[in-house]
Amino acid sequence: MADHADTPIRQVLFVAPAEPDKFGLAEALPHHRLAVPSSLVASQTDPWMSAASALRWASRWGASYSNLGAVGHINTESGFGPFPLARRWVEAARARAAREQRPAHATIQEWRFAV
Repeated sequence: MADHADTPIRQVLFVAPAEPDKFGLAEALPHHRLAVPSSLVASQTDPWMSAASALRWASRWGASYSNLGAVGHINTESGFGPFPLARRWVEAARARAAREQRPAHATIQEWRFAV
């Protein structure tokens, strides 16, 4: 994704990712800033990835980082049902994408204010 400028992906939200080394995937992942804005949400007590490792991956990718505290793994089995943070993030991402796309679809009458 990060190496493909033509990707249709506009933003990425990582929620409670597992430690890539546990699956032998660390070398396959990008070790540089991603080409799109991203956010990583983690937990202080996640058994799948330490908060320190989550912060390191977020830093590598240029992702914003949110630590929800001592909540374990962030999933439905831990008591997380609908995730309003994710919903708000998606809605904000859609709004940003619409604002960015708007000038490309504007008519000449809409641009008259500029002259």
